[in-house]
Amino acid sequence: MKTMKIIIVLLFMVVYSTGLYCQYLNNPESVVYDSLNSRYLVSNWGSGNIVQIDSTGTQSIWLSNAQCFAGLHIRDSVIYTACREYGVKGFNLNTGENVLDIDISGATNINDITSDNSGNLYVSYPTGDAIYKINIATEQSWLFADSGLDVPNGLYFDEPNNRLLVVSYRTNSPIQEISLIDSIASVVTYTGKHNLDGLTRDAEGNYYFSSWQSNRVYRINSTFSNSPEVFSTHNDDPADIYFDIENNLLVVPLFFTHQIEFVSGTIVGSFMDQIEESDELKNVYNYPNPFNPSTTISFDVAQTSSFVTLGIYNIKSQKVKTLVNDVLPVREYSIIWDGRDSDGNQVSSGIYFYKLKAGNFEKTKKMILLK
Repeated sequence: MKTMKIIIVLLFMVVYSTGLYCQYLNNPESVVYDSLNSRYLVSNWGSGNIVQIDSTGTQSIWLSNAQCFAGLHIRDSVIYTACREYGVKGFNLNTGENVLDIDISGATNINDITSDNSGNLYVSYPTGDAIYKINIATEQSWLFADSGLDVPNGLYFDEPNNRLLVVSYRTNSPIQEISLIDSIASVVTYTGKHNLDGLTRDAEGNYYFSSWQSNRVYRINSTFSNSPEVFSTHNDDPADIYFDIENNLLVVPLFFTHQIEFVSGTIVGSFMDQIEESDELKNVYNYPNPFNPSTTISFDVAQTSSFVTLGIYNIKSQKVKTLVNDVLPVREYSIIWDGRDSDGNQVSSGIYFYKLKAGNFEKTKKMILLK
C-alpha cells in the first residue's frame, strides 16, 4: 500500500501459500483494550473464543468456547459480548466468571454492542433490522428500535449528545442516530460508502468507520461536517474497529487473514492511496448487498486467461454452491447467485461468503441474504 501509516502487525498471520495456520485468532471480529490488565481482548467469529494479547504481543486463549463470536464492550470491570445466535454474556475481567447471561429469543445474528451512562446495553441485530436494549441490573431485554433501520451493524454511544450512532452493512450506508428517549432513527450524515462494519471514536472526537467493500477505514470529524477521508487501507476486510485512546492506536481486526493491525492515531495516510489488487483479478464486489432474492458478483480477469473458481459458503465455512470452475479469458464478468444451493434448494436468510480464486490470488467477501 502506498501510505504513510505505521502498522504493527502481530504474529500468527495466516500464510495460505505455506499452509501455516494462526494458532489462536480465528476470524477476529471485535477487539477492546483492557486497561486493568494491560491487554487486548479479541472475539473470534470462527471459534467463539476470547483471545488475549498481552503487552509483549503474546497471544493466549482467555475464554474457551464462550460463544463470544462478535462485538465486545468493557464497562467497569466486566466485558460484555455479543454472542451471535444466542444473546449477550458478561464476564468479570479479573476472574473470567460469567456474571451476565441474556438469551434474546429469536435473534439469530446479534452483532455489535455498546452501553449508555444509565446502565443499559445496546446490541445490533443486522438481519432483523433491529436493535435490542438490555438493563444490566434487572437482566431484562427488549426490542429498542426497529423502524428506519436497514441492516444496522456497528454501534457507538455518543455521550456528549446522549444518542446511539449506527452504521449499516448495506450499499450507501449513512451514519444514523437513534434517540435514547423515543428510539427514533434519523440520518446524521451520508457517507457514500458501502458495507460498513465497525464504528469508533478517538480522544479528539473524530469518528472512524470500516468498510468491507473498499477494505478501508475512514475518518470523519466530531461534527460530521467533512466528507469521510481515508485513514487506513488494509489487505483484508476490516471488521469491528476500536480506538485505543490510552495508547493512541486504531486497532483493526482483519477477518479473513486472522490478524490484528494497529495504526498510529496521529498519522493519516495519503487520502488518495489505492487498494492494491492482484494481476489476475480486479474490481471484486457484489451488488446489491444485502440482497433478496439474488445478487450479482462482479470481477475482472485483468491480464491473462486464468483458471477461476467462485464458490458460495455459509457461516460454518461449508460450501453451498460452486458458481464458476473454469478457465476465463480477459474481460469483465457478472455472475448471478439466486440464493439457491447446489441441489436447487432456496437457502435460508443470513450471512454468506463468496470466495474467488484465480492463480495465486484469493479474495473472500461477506454478503447478507434478507427475506
